[in-house]
Amino acid sequence: MIDPRRRRAEDGARLRNSRFNHRQLSDSETAKFVAVLVPQIIKAIAAKLLALLPNVPDQQRAAALVQAYFWKELGRYAPPNRDVLTPNFRSTLDDPETHKDIAVLQSKVAAIQVPELSSLNLIGANIAKLTAMLNLDSIEAKLLTWSYALHRADNDELRELAYLVHFDDHAHKVNQLSLLFDEPVEVVERVLASPCRMLALRFVDAKAWHQ
Repeated sequence: MIDPRRRRAEDGARLRNSRFNHRQLSDSETAKFVAVLVPQIIKAIAAKLLALLPNVPDQQRAAALVQAYFWKELGRYAPPNRDVLTPNFRSTLDDPETHKDIAVLQSKVAAIQVPELSSLNLIGANIAKLTAMLNLDSIEAKLLTWSYALHRADNDELRELAYLVHFDDHAHKVNQLSLLFDEPVEVVERVLASPCRMLALRFVDAKAWHQ
């Protein structure tokens, strides 16, 4: 059936521009959201390096990545060269000073002030609405927030740090997330118990989650 309304040439352009503007707004809000969450996640990992990463080489690599990200806040004059990024810590595996140096870094990073998410940010507002509507636990809200940020972020330091923090099994996963999110182990265990709402609602990608 022919549409009786006459179409003007600019109608199609207006529709395309509307979609483009909406996409641009979404991208802008996502960029703002990720820009706030990335330093928060890196700080959370850095503040618990010794507990999260028992392997000394992993600790040293993670510490170097943290220094590369927070180079201004840690008082460096310039960022380290990514091509020659090496840990500035003692490398002897049985040297107790290695842990001492990283402990100092932990305390320095813990004192760094990172930005807070604006209440006007659409992504943050949507997560807050979902949290209230579905009565999500605080650990579920953090999982949702971090998962979104990790999925959207394009940051080498964050990507490699997240890779270093691994889970050996379910019990280890519970302990690691308890440390990262400052939540009691029993709360994390209850939230992650089957059936896990975060997976059932597809808020967290199942394949990546199990890996």
